[in-house]
Amino acid sequence: MKKRLFNTILSVNSVFQAISCLISPAAFGALIAWLLTSNGLTRPWIYAVLITLGVLVGFISMIGFLVKTANYEKAMREAQSEEEAAETAGSQTSRSKKEKDTDD
Repeated sequence: MKKRLFNTILSVNSVFQAISCLISPAAFGALIAWLLTSNGLTRPWIYAVLITLGVLVGFISMIGFLVKTANYEKAMREAQSEEEAAETAGSQTSRSKKEKDTDD
């Protein structure tokens, strides 16, 4: 039960972080474009340029984050399976020792 809850929380956290990786560069680009146009430093075309660059950077950042998360989750699953295999092997060796002791 605890593992399932932890995995669910980890998945929800990964989704929120992926969304923030995608949205935050575009939002910063829009903020910078607004500051530049409100002060009269550039024309409104800068909105399109900075938001497009923000979306591209955000998409690359999101893909990188998802790859890292997938690798982490894969490593966690492998570690869990190794622990379960070690526990199973440990319980089998303790059973065989008990059987030897009862045979003697």
